[in-house]
Amino acid sequence: MEEVISRVSRRLGIAMNVSKLRAMYNACRYEKAWYPNKLSAWCVAFTPRDLEVLEYWEDLRMYHDQGHAHTITYKQACVLGNDLLLLFR
Repeated sequence: MEEVISRVSRRLGIAMNVSKLRAMYNACRYEKAWYPNKLSAWCVAFTPRDLEVLEYWEDLRMYHDQGHAHTITYKQACVLGNDLLLLFR
């Protein structure tokens, strides 16, 4: 992530931080989802490799925030898993 922040900062000529980078990445991916055939102004700040790193970082962040380590997620998954197991028995 530090390398991505450094590359984007150098490319844009402004100091970046994680918060600004995440906002730009979200704008890029949402605009790309809404208008897949248009080039997004937000995406030109990133190389394809930068986008891969950001996507992986976002996946890790979501896993940490909503993964099985959290009690509410764990309890929901156990009920569903138990129901599935009982159904197949």
